[in-house]
Amino acid sequence: MVQSAFSDSEEDQELCLWDKTIEHAKYGHIVHVNGIIRPAITQICREHSFRFESFYPIVYRNPFIPPGREILFAKGLYYGLSLDWIECCHLLIPQLENSIRYILTQNGIDTSTFDTDGIQDSDSLKKCLDVPQLNDILGKNEVLDLKVLVLDLYGYNIRNEMAHGLMNAGAFVSHKSAYIWWFTLRLCMIPFYDIRAEKHQTKANHEE
Repeated sequence: MVQSAFSDSEEDQELCLWDKTIEHAKYGHIVHVNGIIRPAITQICREHSFRFESFYPIVYRNPFIPPGREILFAKGLYYGLSLDWIECCHLLIPQLENSIRYILTQNGIDTSTFDTDGIQDSDSLKKCLDVPQLNDILGKNEVLDLKVLVLDLYGYNIRNEMAHGLMNAGAFVSHKSAYIWWFTLRLCMIPFYDIRAEKHQTKANHEE
């Protein structure tokens, strides 16, 4: 997709800006994976032994993870740390999509619609990611990352390519998979950051 920023069309200008946004995000992902994520995985593997149960303290009673999905997240995170990107992506990407619907529902936002026959169906992932409140829940940068990583046709579109069998084994061994693993781990850790911040704030208030 090539759009001109000098076009008189507002739509073309918006598409051009989105192109540049995706390009910038992709570059940032590569830098982050090569400079931080892969070295961190290497260091962790050198210093620690782990099993998928090692992730239980992170995934259980986590507000980002629906009840009954904890083991799927734990195994997906484990496979990523083990560099088994095929298993990692096949577990984590569908669960990410389900968790987006889950946290929207938990915040009082309906994620289903009725068709003309009155049959209820879940909204598409694209529609869920376009819900304005999601930016407040997860953060604008996190929502942008999700669009680039798993959905947008001009991003990685890994969710659709994987679901339709368009990825061969080698396609999973890339910075995309490593970033998805790290990104999922980060989303799972956000509630713990919030708890830690609350404790610091409570301590500071008591000291005053």
